[in-house]
Amino acid sequence: MANLTTAKRRRMLQKVSSLDADSAQEQQLLAGSHTFRPGLRTPEDLLSWPLDVIQSLCKDPGDEISMRLRHRLLCGIALNTDYSGLDCPREALEMGMQALQHHFEAEPERVPVWVGRTCDKGSIQKKLQREVSLSCDDDSRCHFEDILDRLPPESQTWIRAATPDKSLPREQRAEAFKSIREWLMDNRSWLFPSNATSFCIVHRRQCLVHPQDPADFAVPVVNQRLRLNVAGVTCHAWSCEGSNEGDAHESEIPLAVWIAERVARFERKEEDMAFLECTPKFPAKEKLGQAFGDLASVFAWIDGPEWHGWPHRRTRVLAVVVNTLTLDWHGAQDSDDLKEEYAGRFHRQMVAAGDLLLQASEEERVEEMMKIAVARKNNVTMDEMTQIVRLQDYDKLSSLVFPPGGIQRMQGWIQLYQEKLKETNKLRAFLCDVDHSVGGKGPAGGELWPTQLTHGSVLSLRQHEDQTTWLLATAKEHLGALGCRMFGDSPIFPKSKMATVLANCDFLPSQVKQLSGNSMHLRTQLAFMLFAIGYVSKKKPAGQLHSLTSWGDDGDSLPHDSL
Repeated sequence: MANLTTAKRRRMLQKVSSLDADSAQEQQLLAGSHTFRPGLRTPEDLLSWPLDVIQSLCKDPGDEISMRLRHRLLCGIALNTDYSGLDCPREALEMGMQALQHHFEAEPERVPVWVGRTCDKGSIQKKLQREVSLSCDDDSRCHFEDILDRLPPESQTWIRAATPDKSLPREQRAEAFKSIREWLMDNRSWLFPSNATSFCIVHRRQCLVHPQDPADFAVPVVNQRLRLNVAGVTCHAWSCEGSNEGDAHESEIPLAVWIAERVARFERKEEDMAFLECTPKFPAKEKLGQAFGDLASVFAWIDGPEWHGWPHRRTRVLAVVVNTLTLDWHGAQDSDDLKEEYAGRFHRQMVAAGDLLLQASEEERVEEMMKIAVARKNNVTMDEMTQIVRLQDYDKLSSLVFPPGGIQRMQGWIQLYQEKLKETNKLRAFLCDVDHSVGGKGPAGGELWPTQLTHGSVLSLRQHEDQTTWLLATAKEHLGALGCRMFGDSPIFPKSKMATVLANCDFLPSQVKQLSGNSMHLRTQLAFMLFAIGYVSKKKPAGQLHSLTSWGDDGDSLPHDSL
């Protein structure tokens, strides 16, 4: 940075994330409507954040959104995911249902979240989901690989032939992908049958792609599970750090398959809602609105944990598609109106810096740095690494855990940190990702935990007298920054099942960080999903009487939805 112009250095200093600036960005738009409560403040808040989500929704036990969510707790959710990764939708919904049980002091007769299947073709993701099925689902839950594998063989052949060569101009590739998208929609009735099968890596055979909870066959439609599909679609084509090819990127094919399949299943009344998450540039409302038309209501807006008082930058577009054939929608019809209500319920003032998310013990941190050093072909023992840390020999430590380029990038971040200290005496923390350069396309440094990508080495820089020291975030802390329960004890929420699953998989820290970099933030995902779920009720079959409420009669028996 020493050779950078003063103007460029000034721009870099302005990009440093701040508790005040990042949390205020969205809130300034709504300042006249809402006063935002404080967000995360203590490690205890990290243990109980789902309760804050539920209390924001169920403010009055007698209002309709509370009653609909209580009904959903008792009747349950059936969840299928595509682009599954760490399966954050399941983790978020299970925590949300635990919070609802605590809030209503209710005990459902059925498992609140029933998972039918997952789907992801990445090698790390497949290994993880195979272990989740073994450890958490008694090997009963299926995992499929490529989403295209569920299509009839002749259609897969046609798609391969229609796929444009990567060397073609962008406009030609975009037009070719548009033709594939239109063909999938035009032929969806036979491409996506109800009894579609695909090879399952859990059971090593062809399994049904769309299983249903057998218990649903024994109860009325209005008391059956709410059928969800959730996908965190590929963001590489729409990301600032990615290719920015948009509609001309090859990821348009699996996306088109996912959307066309949802439309087909909505038309047959086989799914109730679909949720999508992607990077902010992805035109979710436009794409989904064009595909579903009058078949569904589509709502979408940009959100991020930093607006929820969570000191982590991870802005995303969140979208929900509501099947108008199977559900009634009881909320506002305009996305802007819904977004304002959503912000009033869930957005918080930022009061804690990103250092709050560093919850690992010193022993855990030293052990992980030793693993990183050994993976880099450095012969160091746990005792030796402990001694290096105790002596604060940061030159030696950085040479063991970072490549030469990483050390250079770290020096650039340290220089920026020191410049920022001279500029302000209010700097409450400084976190940065030394896998990415200062001033590059990667995440900005500052008071918030930086945006996680598929590779990262997040440091917290500290100034002690004349020396700049640092802490290297562990892979578990990368997951904890997303809202996963990886540390501490809670009487309501057990530690994430991923802690056991990841240990059984024996993943390297870099592999865990790759998974977290592709994942959703649990706080924003849960808030968005339950907000939408709280505004729907199942339509009764034709001929049944209407009740006066949107949750039905809540007597001694299971409550009923109504029209």
